[in-house]
Amino acid sequence: MSELERKHTPLPWISKENMIYGEFDDTGQTIAYVRGDNQEANADFIVRACNYHYDLLAGCKLLILWGEVVQQDCGPIPWPVGIEEIRDAIAKATKQE
Repeated sequence: MSELERKHTPLPWISKENMIYGEFDDTGQTIAYVRGDNQEANADFIVRACNYHYDLLAGCKLLILWGEVVQQDCGPIPWPVGIEEIRDAIAKATKQE
């Protein structure tokens, strides 16, 4: 099974101290126990990144689509600075590097 076919624990996740849970209370399924320096901050960061991953990805894809539609309707336009970085981020997030 490829990485794209694997299923993760349903979102949203929550963090409490240095633990990440797959349900809305600390009796839910434990996703991860974060160790090392800055445990709580790292757990919070992981949860935010995972919970909003699909929203951010959808926004980036919409921006790319919008630019392509504008170019079809109006002809070539200069892409804003950073558009290649957005494409790269989409590729990395979807494992299409």
